[in-house]
Amino acid sequence: MTENIKQSLMQFTTEPENQKLGLKILAWVGVFLAPIQEILFSVGALIIADLVTGLWAAKKAGFKIESYKLRRSVTKSGAYFLTIALGYITQKFLMQDSIPIVHVVSGLIGSAELLSIYENMSKITGVPFAQKIMELLQPPKQETPPNKDEEPKA
Repeated sequence: MTENIKQSLMQFTTEPENQKLGLKILAWVGVFLAPIQEILFSVGALIIADLVTGLWAAKKAGFKIESYKLRRSVTKSGAYFLTIALGYITQKFLMQDSIPIVHVVSGLIGSAELLSIYENMSKITGVPFAQKIMELLQPPKQETPPNKDEEPKA
């Protein structure tokens, strides 16, 4: 069955009229998503940085690089881009831009990718980047003043 699907897809993509149709669809999608292209490029850059640092960390640790693990990055990229595009559709056409869904969704995705990059950099350099950044983001600790009703401790 999957062989029939592959043959049908190959036949569909090799015919010139279907190729023109495919290019028209891709052009329409590109124009439609143009308002969020910077967000898509930014998320794409983070995904590539995560992939590169992940490969680097795996090589340093002596792990074997396997193609099925690289395919996960492609699948993840597609899922992220689809999620952002669907957020854009919802924000633009259902919420009339009242809620910045695209920024919230892309911010969450970007934060997850950035954390993964920091974890990879920690493995590469031995410096706990994620932990250091979390410490920097914590509000400063304030000492509580002694209670006037309590006796001073000696």
